[in-house]
Amino acid sequence: MQGDNGVGKTTLLAQMIARLRMSEPNARVTLVNAHSTRFGAAEDLRAYGRMARLAAPLVAPGGFLFTASCSHHAPLTDWSRQIAWGIHRARREGQVLAT
Repeated sequence: MQGDNGVGKTTLLAQMIARLRMSEPNARVTLVNAHSTRFGAAEDLRAYGRMARLAAPLVAPGGFLFTASCSHHAPLTDWSRQIAWGIHRARREGQVLAT
């Protein structure tokens, strides 16, 4: 998820977790927060891929990996592609639910 400060990324995450817990009361939720400070440069895009690769194994089977950025300096497609590549490199399956 990518967006400026204050647009509701954390609120959306809280709502998603609440809905999950209402539909599946025994669901376990693990949150992994990753952040790069100079987002937009090619090396920072790759850093998001590395973070996704390292975080993906921490997610329980059937769980969700929530990744967000407060920056809009890089195209969403490039950012999403790096996240997907990181998950793939971790040998995990996943899909983008929202962008």
